[in-house]
Amino acid sequence: MRFPIACVLIGALLSGVPVSADPPQADARARRVFRLATIGDPLVLAHDAVLRLPGTSRERALAPAGSRLEDLQRTTVRSPDGPVDLLLWSVRRGEEAAGGFGDEVAVLAAFPAGQEAPTDVVEVKLDRFTAFGELPWLSIGTGDAFAIRNTHHNAGQPYLIEALFHVVGGRIRRIAEVQTLGESSGCGNAFTETLTWHARPGKGPWATVVARVDLVRAPADAQTDCEPPHPPERRTRYEGTFAWDATARRYRPAGGTLDQLAAWNEKRF
Repeated sequence: MRFPIACVLIGALLSGVPVSADPPQADARARRVFRLATIGDPLVLAHDAVLRLPGTSRERALAPAGSRLEDLQRTTVRSPDGPVDLLLWSVRRGEEAAGGFGDEVAVLAAFPAGQEAPTDVVEVKLDRFTAFGELPWLSIGTGDAFAIRNTHHNAGQPYLIEALFHVVGGRIRRIAEVQTLGESSGCGNAFTETLTWHARPGKGPWATVVARVDLVRAPADAQTDCEPPHPPERRTRYEGTFAWDATARRYRPAGGTLDQLAAWNEKRF
């Protein structure tokens, strides 16, 4: 089910304006077409916006009237229908919101290059800080896969939820989601987890996607202030495979060892 209010809000506000655009020009474009918001700095929603959560069938998020739009980010990806501009920004709920996880949503909108109207608008916030992942994007055939990273740090532990998406038929579709953990204190108990994405030939129009996580226990750079003897580094690689399902017309998990990593991490939260 689509929500026209959300699409109108997002399309009117952003108008395909890149982050690198001259700020007065970007602001003028937003103010000229954004008829459903209170004009201010930052812009403030005058009406509720209901947003789809990609990868779910019925879940929705609400950006209520009075929310403030902040921190615009932009990138461009390939899709089977041509280049797509992706715009991501934070929507802070209410004037008094302090900016914690529960006070914000992260709205991602897809625009065919050169057009003002979005083809899809979704909510992608899963943790305190939300941003695009690292370039370059992953080529998976006739399009690119792009990452959204959600992170926070607590008591020496970095937490990451990274989701991989692509744009098909104008819609933002989730390919995979991986969670990683780390520990920067504890000398011999320290560990790091590094996530990378890879593509290999698959059946049909889309490549098979592999999520690879390299776990390093007792990394050498975490031992510099520790009393010897230092334990040796221990490395373990975990992988998860995600393949295109032609019948369902979406990516699905296709095996791997990421469940073992999740079980290992569960004991260390």
